[in-house]
Amino acid sequence: MQPESRNRNLKRPLTVAMFFAGLLLFGVLSFFQVPLTLFPTSDYPGLTISVEYPGADVGTVEETLTIPIEEIISSVGGIEEIRSSAERGRSEINVEFQKGSDLDLKGLEIRERVDLVSGRFPREVHKPMIYHYDPDQKPVLILSLESDKFDFTTLRSIADNELKRYLENIEGVSKIAASGGKLREILIGCDMQKLRAYGLDLHEIQKVLQANNRSASIGSVRSEGNRFNMFLSGKYRNLREIQKQPILSKESGKTFFLEEVADISYSFRDESSSARINGKDTVSVYVYKSSVGNPLQISSDVDKTLAELKLPHVKFNIAYDQSDTVRKTYRNTAISVVFGMIALGISLLVRKKYGNFEVFSTLLVQFIVIFFLFQFLLFVFKANYDIIVLCAETIGFALWIVLYPFLSKGGKYGEEFDFEHTAGEFLSLVIIVLSLCFPLYYLDRDTGESTLRFGTFLSLYLSLCYFSFGPLHSILDLARRRFQRNYTMIPMEESDSYTSLPDFPSRFHLSRRRLIPVFLVIVILGIWRFVSVEKELFYSVENRKILGFVELPADFNFPQTDAITKEVENKILQFPGVTEVASRIEPGHSFLVITLDEGKIKSDEFINGIKKEVGGLKPAFCYFSRESESSKFKEVKIDILGDNYNRLNDLAQDLAGKASSISGVEDVILNYKAPRDELELSLNHQKISNSTLSNSEVAGFLKTAIQGSVISKFLDDNRELDIRLRALKEFRNSPQSLEKLVVKNQMGKYIPVPELSSKKESRTPTKIFRKNKKRTLSFSILSSGLSFSEIKNSVLKELGKDLPENYFIELGRNMERIVETERRLYGVLGFSFLLIFMILASYFESFFKPLPILLASLPIFFATLILASFVFGSLSLPVYLALLLTVAVVCFQSLFLVRNPKLKSAGWGRESFLAVSIFFLPQILFPREGGKFLMEFEVTILVGMACSMLGLYFVRFQSSTSNEKLSVSEIVSVVSEPILSKRKTKKKTK
Repeated sequence: MQPESRNRNLKRPLTVAMFFAGLLLFGVLSFFQVPLTLFPTSDYPGLTISVEYPGADVGTVEETLTIPIEEIISSVGGIEEIRSSAERGRSEINVEFQKGSDLDLKGLEIRERVDLVSGRFPREVHKPMIYHYDPDQKPVLILSLESDKFDFTTLRSIADNELKRYLENIEGVSKIAASGGKLREILIGCDMQKLRAYGLDLHEIQKVLQANNRSASIGSVRSEGNRFNMFLSGKYRNLREIQKQPILSKESGKTFFLEEVADISYSFRDESSSARINGKDTVSVYVYKSSVGNPLQISSDVDKTLAELKLPHVKFNIAYDQSDTVRKTYRNTAISVVFGMIALGISLLVRKKYGNFEVFSTLLVQFIVIFFLFQFLLFVFKANYDIIVLCAETIGFALWIVLYPFLSKGGKYGEEFDFEHTAGEFLSLVIIVLSLCFPLYYLDRDTGESTLRFGTFLSLYLSLCYFSFGPLHSILDLARRRFQRNYTMIPMEESDSYTSLPDFPSRFHLSRRRLIPVFLVIVILGIWRFVSVEKELFYSVENRKILGFVELPADFNFPQTDAITKEVENKILQFPGVTEVASRIEPGHSFLVITLDEGKIKSDEFINGIKKEVGGLKPAFCYFSRESESSKFKEVKIDILGDNYNRLNDLAQDLAGKASSISGVEDVILNYKAPRDELELSLNHQKISNSTLSNSEVAGFLKTAIQGSVISKFLDDNRELDIRLRALKEFRNSPQSLEKLVVKNQMGKYIPVPELSSKKESRTPTKIFRKNKKRTLSFSILSSGLSFSEIKNSVLKELGKDLPENYFIELGRNMERIVETERRLYGVLGFSFLLIFMILASYFESFFKPLPILLASLPIFFATLILASFVFGSLSLPVYLALLLTVAVVCFQSLFLVRNPKLKSAGWGRESFLAVSIFFLPQILFPREGGKFLMEFEVTILVGMACSMLGLYFVRFQSSTSNEKLSVSEIVSVVSEPILSKRKTKKKTK
């Protein structure tokens, strides 16, 4: 085709060129403004109601706070689940709403209802607090602090008082947590007998210290026309000032110093967490993002904050940064796409099969222009660029190679577009793609939003290619003629991309009689595989870092957990190729991030080896996985619901033992602390009333005396320390020591605690858990070898036997959602094919003409499903999307075959298959970190193309007029011909 003919319809080429250049310019500017994420994120639809009731025991908190709040909020619309916990002095109710709920509106509605019931609470109950929560938070950044001057105590103080407040102001950060080091405080231990001798109690000591550790503005004065503000500085400046604080005893009329009745010294708070790197204690800061936070932006802002902070003698090291995964994913994918395009261009030049190399040049320019146009659109709509959009662009480029010949005159590369006769077919393709992606939104909103996003951007990419190819092709041709007037066209063979395929021996061809059985076998096997295959329609961050989890029974304290975790760390560090182990230890569980030198040891080799090394550390359960696999580790929560706590505890212990013996279950972990031995003080209300005391006064005194209360703050070297007040150890180290404690009443008399209460030893729960207004206890089953469906069928069937009346078990909400998704997926797939039928029926204005096309797509869909699921072992989100896309393109091509029966095609075309394979090859062969999602998509697309082509290789019919091989869609037309002919005969008869 001559260049002049290509450009005869482009009257203002420079105007069109400037239009595309303008779009490109806006896109380049937007490129630097659009946030980059790995996968789409959304707010978790959860609210938490927190209420404090100082001094109240667990049962009182449940009856007084938890149950009334549950009852009044349960009628709020859109609630999926209510979970609550009651512990001593505090209740927490977590409310999960349906996806897409307006949390601000729901928060106001919850607040109104809670305010109604809180008016009936006792006076000691604090005002209920309502805030957002996300149960799946994990750190996106771990910082460690090092110094050649400061010790761990000072570093922890720097982390808490300086670094933390700067990082909390970063947008997208939900929480900053510090671990490691020891927290200093000033401990005031009072001698209770001396206080009584002076006629004082703990409450009076507290009031004196609070009143004298205060600064205030006291006014202003004028002198010679100037105004001076007056400020009273009354804060304690050193420990000696606290020791010499005067105390007035009204009973004796004497003044004495605080050090005479109390021991005052620097001390350390009891440890509840620690951090280590490579087995060495350190101070670490954990940065958590909100549900809509951007890890890349957070990491950048943290780097800027640390650079501006400039703390002397303090060095910050990044032990873990999730944004590295995002950067590596896009870098590796971009390299694969560029090399794929280069390989495709070289292939076209060497093989000389595409008629004119300008076609490929136009495809490449289209990709660049549309890429930056997408950046502009994302900037305008304030959306993020993620792997879903990148996948739509990459797959769109490959599909355009396949679709282009169908849309050009003569079905060849290098020909003009036939807009007049292809608009209907192309519009049908776009509608089919959108229709196939939309139903998944009803299956699961998070996954459905990603699917719909993919379908929207893919349809937009193909539409922009459809309308821009002609102008861009003409502009590029015109540019070559103007700036390279002496160029010589490379002679290339004009080749139809759908050249007849080589003839196979007749024994490989199927006769009309054998076609229907083969068709049925493929469909039946496909349905069986679709039902039985493990479905994992979710995505996760892909990273080659290894995550380790050490889980212990819920009643394990911090020292026990720390000792076992240290043993695990030592075993890990003995492995060759382990470069770093960062750990965070808390009572009952630890979290480890392990970095490997993959040149010395592979991830799989390390995971298999470390499992053998730490498998015998009982009662600890340790499991390790790549970060990309952590969300796929089957942790299934089993809830046991009933009324009696002791009965629930017995059932939980029994069922957990049964679950551990089920095949495929690796371990079972109780999600609650077993009842503990307690010394219960039952207050005598009559005696308390006669003593002019109240329950809250007695409870407050005992809490301060035994546990201690933070009564004020102290500045030490510009760092804030807690001032804690409590009784000396001899008054709180045993049940017998309680007999020495006395409470001062309003009359100034001292009442011994034993006279106000009775003691008894009991076993009481530390927390009472509730689910949907019923008491519950739960345990988790950990498995990596069972599918979710198998866990549901085997575990629930086995554990549900012989349960007492009014006691039953339920799966955790996450598990219920996954199982529900699997169950509804079958209906969604059927609905998708129904939509295709409706679109094709509208195109043909017939109920029967779409049937052959649908029948043609079924064997291709199921054959692709069978092969792809066996290759990857599961039906993942990219595989599912690729299957839907395969059906859409097969239907599109079938429309052309129906309109133009002379176009005998293998469905996809040998040359198109080869071109797409070359483009996908770098990503498939080298799926480096972050490339698994796109690799699975591309492999499934190629499998679908191969399945469509194989129909021509193995199926052959003799038509009534000639020996022609038929396409897959035409073959199915032959199968459905008897049905259609019978209907026509009935119509004629009528």
